[in-house]
Amino acid sequence: MSLLQRSLFSALLGAALLQGAHANTLLILTDDFGSGAPVTELDARGFSATDYDDLSSGTPSLSLLQGFDEVLEYTDYPSNDPTALGNVLGQYVAGGGHVVIGTYAMSDPWAVGGSIASLNPLVNVGSNTGVSGAIVLTAAGANLGVGVDFNTLSYYNNGNFADPTLAAGATLLATDGAGVDMIAINSANNVIGFNTFPNDQSGVDNDQYYNLLGNVLNDFGPSAQSAPDATSTALLLLVGAVSACFIARKQTQRA
Repeated sequence: MSLLQRSLFSALLGAALLQGAHANTLLILTDDFGSGAPVTELDARGFSATDYDDLSSGTPSLSLLQGFDEVLEYTDYPSNDPTALGNVLGQYVAGGGHVVIGTYAMSDPWAVGGSIASLNPLVNVGSNTGVSGAIVLTAAGANLGVGVDFNTLSYYNNGNFADPTLAAGATLLATDGAGVDMIAINSANNVIGFNTFPNDQSGVDNDQYYNLLGNVLNDFGPSAQSAPDATSTALLLLVGAVSACFIARKQTQRA
């Protein structure tokens, strides 16, 4: 293999590794079958999302969950069996899965129970509240702001949002700027509490909100990273090719 071929191969390998680092298969668990989950919005942000919207009548199997890299779970009605649902989510996490839990799965009477409740960094204490409508990142959550304009971000909210406490060892990533904890990650970096309602019923959740949700779904620990877009991949290949040509020219001059 020539020097040029080796350099191009290295660039291609680097691009492939970056693409493979993105956990892009996502299962959306919800009981809000009337208005539909944000499959289109998350597909547009690099995920391959699948909607399972029948929590009101049954609990998904562990084998179903294990076919996905991540699970986004939220409720709008009491689940058929909140304890069974929480237990299967806990088993999924114990096996290496990652879960993002949204409202109203952290507020009563729609909360999810079982073992996932003890893993949630935002703890339901039986207190519901209204939120300000803002999202204010903490220093620890700064990376969630990449590509998000918080001045124009909007999301649906009402007086039934959770007013949770922060679990021991959890890291707070965002508040509503008025005292309500909104986003946090647990100490094991495998469960994120996301105190918003991902399925917009009122046309309020906008593109900036879904940019934030996409970042949240990618924010599991220090090794998490988003899939590069086509431009960044092309630049990576171009740098590899230019470097190879430069080195080959130097080798020719020395010969």
